[in-house]
Amino acid sequence: FHPRMIQAAQDAIAQWGTLAGSARAAAEMGAYEELESRLAGFLGVDNVILFTTVTLANQGIIPLLMRKRSLILMDWEAHSSVQQAATAAKGGGAGLLTFKHDDFDELEELLKTNREKYKHIMIALDGVYSMLGTYLDLPKYQALAEKYEAVLYIDDAHGFGCVSPGGRGVVSHYGADYSNIVYVGSLEKSLASLGGFVVLPRFARDLVRFKSSTYIFSGQLPPPYLFSGLAAL
Repeated sequence: FHPRMIQAAQDAIAQWGTLAGSARAAAEMGAYEELESRLAGFLGVDNVILFTTVTLANQGIIPLLMRKRSLILMDWEAHSSVQQAATAAKGGGAGLLTFKHDDFDELEELLKTNREKYKHIMIALDGVYSMLGTYLDLPKYQALAEKYEAVLYIDDAHGFGCVSPGGRGVVSHYGADYSNIVYVGSLEKSLASLGGFVVLPRFARDLVRFKSSTYIFSGQLPPPYLFSGLAAL
């Protein structure tokens, strides 16, 4: 209800209407690249890809990256949308195992037992656990990920915007970088808008744009959400 948010949404509707009218794969508004660029600059990363919701981001990224010869190790307190996306990846040929929340001994045993069986391993986590209110213990997970050459997938929908100096999320909170992290954030919480974004290396951008089903087949963010998101940021 902040006046700047309402004004940004009203101005966007007056100029662009209520809906962009196509999926991003066909055509997109320039405000998408502006918002992605602003988010990337805010986080200090090279590339951000915006989806219509966080759920669609998880559904569009996890099954895309994790297929045959891949294993997902998932904290069983991970958000429902992460669990659903991991299940979809399993249907596409990936392995899927769960471990008790923050049980690092169980996780390491799973990594040790399965590392030689799979080419890629992803550890799926939340940044801030919405039902618990606890932060991810990132240093411990990073140590295990580096030891067993795994990547971390962090859904920080409840942390981005409010955790760390400036609200840059749980990775920034620990002073870490994104070199072995797929990071997901939300516009739907602290930015009071709509949308989810993923931090991936720039070279992966075309993979998402041409292969991610929820990127290709989902409608665009309506203009008032794009511009109110920019205003909030």
